[in-house]
Amino acid sequence: MGKLLEPNFVEHSTELQAFSYEALLHGYGSESAMTEPENEDGSTKIVYERGDWRYSDQFLGGEPFGGMTVVYHKGIACLVMNYWGKVLPHADKEEVYACLMPALMAAKPDHPWRGPNGFVAENGLRYTNIWHGNIEKFYGQEKIGDTKDNWLYEADYRGGIVNLR
Repeated sequence: MGKLLEPNFVEHSTELQAFSYEALLHGYGSESAMTEPENEDGSTKIVYERGDWRYSDQFLGGEPFGGMTVVYHKGIACLVMNYWGKVLPHADKEEVYACLMPALMAAKPDHPWRGPNGFVAENGLRYTNIWHGNIEKFYGQEKIGDTKDNWLYEADYRGGIVNLR
């Protein structure tokens, strides 16, 4: 059995949520993340650390793709999120990612998993994120579409706090 978080950790979930938001802004959509090298297995791992907190996002594949984000506090995993998605076959991958990356950087502090509920990119594509839950347990789906409501991208995710008991 792994290490458990200190008692009352959920009572301090606002700190976890604040760090998760901060880390997301240093994650996949950030400029610095684009310089991360690809690993031998084809995955890319983005790490962000501050004090007792550490964020790790490892994603695999091109199309479709999948990955897992883990937030650690004092070396113990406390939040996990997995995700899987794809650019649809008829879509232009470069245009889709030109929408996805700034959408992720527009995330909101009250739900620091993926992007905001809605976002329109400079190229006119629309990002939507429908999610349920809170930092303890959440799930959702993000999509990107064009101005004619044609879906070009979709991804599902779920996560929450781990190692409480």
